[in-house]
Amino acid sequence: MKTVLITGAAGFIGSHLLDFFLEKKFKVIAIDNFMTGSFENIKHNNSNKYYTFIRHDICEKINIKDNIDYIL
Repeated sequence: MKTVLITGAAGFIGSHLLDFFLEKKFKVIAIDNFMTGSFENIKHNNSNKYYTFIRHDICEKINIKDNIDYIL
């Protein structure tokens, strides 16, 4: 299973990318700080076992231990 990291995942484009990749059977790591995005756009994915959400500002360093195949 491929893993995709989506930054800005709670925004309009990010949330649609998130849904698309989950439908295509990818593992998705979503990152957003909710500066402009909304939790309402992504909350329906909370029960998906292939979905992980990290509240984080991507301008700050982050360590992710998963192997990531794609970054969007």
